[in-house]
Amino acid sequence: MGRPRERFWAAGVVLAVLGMCLIGTIVHLERQDREFRSRAVPAKATIVRVEQAPDHRSNHTRYLLSFGPGSRLADEWTTGASVSGDVGTTLDVVYDPSEPTHLETASEGTFGRWPLRILLGALGAAALVGAAAALHGGPRHES
Repeated sequence: MGRPRERFWAAGVVLAVLGMCLIGTIVHLERQDREFRSRAVPAKATIVRVEQAPDHRSNHTRYLLSFGPGSRLADEWTTGASVSGDVGTTLDVVYDPSEPTHLETASEGTFGRWPLRILLGALGAAALVGAAAALHGGPRHES
């Protein structure tokens, strides 16, 4: 008798949890970016080696960079199409001195991250709206 209502309630709870997780992911990513930017130090980096991804399923290129005081080497910095260069090319980067392999080009900023955050936000909002509809709605039986 009450089974359809229970299914709507269960679906509503699942959608609410999913929506909150997606929105929480956006908050986490924003906090992580803010912390990185607060510690980031600008530096000039020089490309010392360029490698194409070995699996040929990816269009990413790996750049081994020398940068910062004492010419540290970033282990492997993988980037997409926003950077290109040959050995000897100089790039402006920002990096975290406590974790020098975490770096970004100075021009990257946060614009490149917005499409993912907009997608996560839209999915999270849709899940929360679906949860509200399932928890509030669902089949009602008149007696």
